[in-house]
Amino acid sequence: MKDELYLTALAVYEREESRIDIFLKEVGKMLRFTESMEKRANPYRKAGNLQVFLAANEDIFLLKAMTPRVGDIDDCDRLMQEPLNYDAIYEEAMLQSTPDRKWYFWFYEKLCLIENQNSVAAPIKNQMFREIEKNWKDKPPDFMHEVPNIAKHIPDRKLAEELNNKIAAEKGELQNTSRLNYSKLQK
Repeated sequence: MKDELYLTALAVYEREESRIDIFLKEVGKMLRFTESMEKRANPYRKAGNLQVFLAANEDIFLLKAMTPRVGDIDDCDRLMQEPLNYDAIYEEAMLQSTPDRKWYFWFYEKLCLIENQNSVAAPIKNQMFREIEKNWKDKPPDFMHEVPNIAKHIPDRKLAEELNNKIAAEKGELQNTSRLNYSKLQK
């Protein structure tokens, strides 16, 4: 997916440690730059008839949370230090999700990884989990595979055990037992 991220980039500018990615409407064949994102964008510069807008921090947070790049988790962490309208982030994540592309699963995973890194849960995490729970049967096969300490992030004990057992079985770690000790998972 990392390579797909730049398939829709109009331009990528790199200078020393800085990088600016320019997209028009579609970001990495994942998310669209929607009308609501346009309304939240902030004016940056004007040159003649050209006016440049920058995406709002809420939308940058969502876009960065959707990438597979490790550095974007750090960027999300920095963005969380600023006041963010988490309701707008939640609404956009849900708006961007479709029956065949349920982005809220990926987004929830990233919220968990961000929390693991900075020990701060995004205010919309529980709300996002309720959506995950409602659509549990549609979860991607690799859902939460990269997230340590699943029991911390999946509040429903049975669902956490199901995920841990599935991941362990795929890794060949599941012995002759059908359940892992839940209390050990919470450590």
